[in-house]
Amino acid sequence: MSTDPERKLSGELLTAIGRVATASATLEAQVRFAVGDLAGGIGGEGWIIFEGQSMDWLILNGIAVLGEYNLEYGGYTSAFRNSIEQMKKCLRDVEKVKSERNTIIHGEWSSSCVTGWEPGDCLPHSTETTDAPAETIFHVVRSRYRRGYQEQQWSVAEVNKLAEEIRILTGRIRNARKKVNEIQMYTFSTTGNAGGGSTA
Repeated sequence: MSTDPERKLSGELLTAIGRVATASATLEAQVRFAVGDLAGGIGGEGWIIFEGQSMDWLILNGIAVLGEYNLEYGGYTSAFRNSIEQMKKCLRDVEKVKSERNTIIHGEWSSSCVTGWEPGDCLPHSTETTDAPAETIFHVVRSRYRRGYQEQQWSVAEVNKLAEEIRILTGRIRNARKKVNEIQMYTFSTTGNAGGGSTA
């Protein structure tokens, strides 16, 4: 825990936060494209529905749409079931990193604790935090609305690690999106129904 209120936020920390913000914007765009495609928006005007929606909304509705794919219809179960499951896992993984991303981007950063000095007031993000050099550890506070404030210690290395995890997840979403688009195109060509469900 830092006790030096004069210590400034380092350029390395600010750069790492910028990396998270940049990677996050790219991830959110890929999630939006993917969910639009899942809802049958490939090449159509359906994309407008998904513009401006929150990440929570996109994840929830993406998983819901995937649940509507009839995997026993049209004879493509064995060929594409893995692609559907891969996309589900990607969206659930996005949900996992979303909270940490929000803390990094929307939190208020400082060089020392701001919410109190009692034990447990400001906890390290992980065991990696306590192992990091003291000069690379900073504090972030994020409002939890009616649940009060949550303060954590993060090392610069951990912030950079999150940016890299988001970048890798974005690539997975992009690849899964291509595979699921193949499902839609295959289903449309064989049944005339781009959604993959019954035409009845």
